[in-house]
Amino acid sequence: MALRCPGARMLDVAILKDWQFHINTRGSASIVERRGARLFGVLWCLEGGHIAALDEYEGVRWRNYLKRRVRVRTSGGAELSALVYISPRQYPGRARPDYLIGQIFGPALRFDFPADYLAEIESWLPHYARGHKMHRCIGRIK
Repeated sequence: MALRCPGARMLDVAILKDWQFHINTRGSASIVERRGARLFGVLWCLEGGHIAALDEYEGVRWRNYLKRRVRVRTSGGAELSALVYISPRQYPGRARPDYLIGQIFGPALRFDFPADYLAEIESWLPHYARGHKMHRCIGRIK
């Protein structure tokens, strides 16, 4: 986020109910609706041109991602509106290991997401990349 949106401030960990982490056929992260699921993420305070920068990065113009407002609950208990980017490609795929470990799993560890949620993220990796690559990631972050 520091590279894409300089000056953005992390507010809190957010939980989105009835949504699930998802990797699409492009190997990119997204979210999908699923009753009873819970999704963890980081809530950011954006300013000025940050949303335009994210739109460009996420390929909104080419419909790689669509924007949607959702209600989230913070770890502090507040309920807020948040902007999320959702891929219209909903068929499941396999994550690119370096992308999933560096961009998704690493930050999830930093923000102390629950162990069962970390296992859910890891399940999207190809079998050959599970375990040993995650443990190297954990060692670098802690």
